[in-house]
Amino acid sequence: NFLLAYDESSEFELMALGGDDAMADAVDDVLDSGDVSLLNRLVQMIQLKGAKCALPLSSCQSLLSMLLKNDEESQEDRLAISEKDVSSFVPLILRNLSSGVEPDQNLYDLILTAIQKLGWNNLVGPIAAVMNSKTKLQNLTLTQFLSRVKFIFRAEASSSCSTEEVATFLDLSCYDFSLSKLCKTPTYIANKSDRINTPEIYATLEDWAKKYGWEMMEGVVQVTISACASIDVKQNSIYREESTGLLKRIETLLRLYSANLSGQSAMQKLLCDAASDVVEKIDRPDKVRQSAHTALKDVDFLASEQWMHLLLKRGVLFRFGSQAVFDRFGKCLVVDEGALLRVLKYLDGDQTKLHPIHRDILNKCLVQHSIDGSWKDEASDEFRSSSLHIRRVLSSYPRIACERDLSGRLPLHWSTDCKTPKLDNVTDIFNSNTGAVSVADPITGLHPFMLAAKQDCIDAAFMLLQEDPSLLNGGIPKETKKRKRSDDSSS
Repeated sequence: NFLLAYDESSEFELMALGGDDAMADAVDDVLDSGDVSLLNRLVQMIQLKGAKCALPLSSCQSLLSMLLKNDEESQEDRLAISEKDVSSFVPLILRNLSSGVEPDQNLYDLILTAIQKLGWNNLVGPIAAVMNSKTKLQNLTLTQFLSRVKFIFRAEASSSCSTEEVATFLDLSCYDFSLSKLCKTPTYIANKSDRINTPEIYATLEDWAKKYGWEMMEGVVQVTISACASIDVKQNSIYREESTGLLKRIETLLRLYSANLSGQSAMQKLLCDAASDVVEKIDRPDKVRQSAHTALKDVDFLASEQWMHLLLKRGVLFRFGSQAVFDRFGKCLVVDEGALLRVLKYLDGDQTKLHPIHRDILNKCLVQHSIDGSWKDEASDEFRSSSLHIRRVLSSYPRIACERDLSGRLPLHWSTDCKTPKLDNVTDIFNSNTGAVSVADPITGLHPFMLAAKQDCIDAAFMLLQEDPSLLNGGIPKETKKRKRSDDSSS
């Protein structure tokens, strides 16, 4: 640099070292003059100085366009550049794109043109360099990530790129996006101009999975849907949108789950996250509604036949949701009579055999949260009685008292094994299925009267024992623990 400063003929080289704006001016001089010797000097500076002569995006595109389309120009406008020079200049220019710049669609199109003219093997290194930059990875957005994926598939279709190379580029791109701070916290959608159509993205993922296969698309699907989940929540919070994105996400995941046996474990995790988001939507409406009606739940969410079908008949919540999700949904129903009756009505309208998931829903809503007084502050005044709640459920769906949940328990087991069993609750459930008194709890091995006695509900224990006194003949099972052998036991 010192020597260049004292060389009057090196003004162009000093310009190339002056940063992005100065480099852009240097490239403009090359383009305007059409001077091949000036182009050679620029390429030499790029080769010698590397990152110090990094190219802005527009300058990189302009140089590549000039080189790649030179053979299409008329004879008088064509630059005197050999094919050998083009094949060496293009990778060098591409590799020297500014490290903080993510390619746009125009640059990807130019790279594809270069691949067709120069071959994949000559450009695989520069392409990897363009995508691998810690500076831009920190701010890689979902749109940019999907543009990468689309480019990789287009490159495979237009070149000799192998399946293994495609898989490697996809894996690296997924890893890069997972490291981006915008993957889980999409702050870039704060402006309406930046809003993302997640249902459209879900449709694109399905098309890609069908076209390229699940093994190729597994990583892309996982990282994309995880990002879209955050975006759905963010956009719903900001713009008070309907839950179209969440609905489409679940429908897409269910179809992918059914179609891809090898990827079902990955889909289960994503469906579990979706189930959690569903309950979040029911339990916590958007911020605007919450501020005006803090005690209200988004029960209208359950009025849709489409949602009922997904939640109950296809079992999204309880086939894939965690126990915490399950419990939270039960509590949401218990605090709102309208929501609960809507679920009961839907199940009554389903003439198929009662699914174990449906039994668990009713068992949970019937007893497990009804006997817990903590929900009552959130319920309406006329719905705060757990006994009234249980009676209404039994009148709407009486056979639930005879149905076991997924753990094998009957409602009577739950009602007698809670922290504070209530005689009214136990009596109502017992009267709906008196035979349950003789059924041992599959979890503890105790009969209902023993469970009630263990919780100090003596009235309930006595009432249940009167129904079948013969249960005393077997005695009360004791826990058997292995005694630790004392040090002097051998003496």
